[in-house]
Amino acid sequence: MLTRPICSRRRLTGTAVAVLALLVVRPSSASDRSLRCEADGTEREIYAAVLRSEQSDSAPIVVKTETEGLHFRIDLGSLLFGEIVASLAPRLISAPKGSVIIFSSPPPGALTLPRQEIQALNDDFERKNRTPCQIGAPPTNWKLVRYISPAILDRLFNSDDPIPGWRRFHELYGDNAELFWFSRVAFGRERKLAIVHVSAGIGHMAAGGRLYLLAFVNHKWSILRAYPTWTT
Repeated sequence: MLTRPICSRRRLTGTAVAVLALLVVRPSSASDRSLRCEADGTEREIYAAVLRSEQSDSAPIVVKTETEGLHFRIDLGSLLFGEIVASLAPRLISAPKGSVIIFSSPPPGALTLPRQEIQALNDDFERKNRTPCQIGAPPTNWKLVRYISPAILDRLFNSDDPIPGWRRFHELYGDNAELFWFSRVAFGRERKLAIVHVSAGIGHMAAGGRLYLLAFVNHKWSILRAYPTWTT
């Protein structure tokens, strides 16, 4: 199984505090893979929304067909709060030394969610991502999106040195191909909000991960935020 970091050719953006999100990772084991499940149709719609935001006109996207059986412990509330703090940083820095500043409301454009909704998203994410799951095929017909099974990935990356594995990956899919793998999708209390973690990369020192927050608006899933979680 591929557990070593891989990176995205795209420059990751977001607040510095978001990069400090706590990730506790547990690699999936052979016994985990015996516990098969499959992502539902709504999850696949969300995978498609993320892929749509990542696609380009020339670079193939290669998607692992099984969620990475990792256990991410994240706190969406901390990421939202970190975004608010970062937006207030210029005002805080310019304040006189020793002064006390009181903000009666979040800054314009800040995203706030009820505490119960944040907790529901965190809990569902932790529960679902304890074991790997088949993602199926997201509802896309893009010619540049391809799929790769865990077994083929294991054969490509069959040593402790990731460099030969990446060489074999690019020989198979093209020099500019990018590997993606998803977590399970977690939902809020009414399934109107969702979070999903995505890792992507093109080489052993060119990778990164993001946590996407999405909302179901006007009969489709739209990305509200993408928080960087790790990079190499």
